[in-house]
Amino acid sequence: MDDSTYEARILCTSDGEPFEALIVTSWRVTAAARRTSVRFASGAELLLDHHAVAGYLVQNGRITENFGTDGSVPRRESHYIGLYRRLLVDRRPLMPREQSSLLHNVLLRGE
Repeated sequence: MDDSTYEARILCTSDGEPFEALIVTSWRVTAAARRTSVRFASGAELLLDHHAVAGYLVQNGRITENFGTDGSVPRRESHYIGLYRRLLVDRRPLMPREQSSLLHNVLLRGE
């Protein structure tokens, strides 16, 4: 891996059962290559295209749901509007302050 590729293993739960998830991100790619794929135990897969602000749910090899922007709101704004609404309007943090501080220390200081 290079200095712009990051990997994280996180513990998640589903119906009270723990499982590990792997997140990999790299910024050494072209804009059209920013995609995320999430596979679920059921076999379903969620495909996210960050550049297009679109998502697709694939079940049994077929797209069963899709969502995305219609272009009426600028891409960057539609990408972050939910985050800003939650933080600035609803005043709901994404995580507890201690967890946020730990995350920032790990990512920015390597602690």
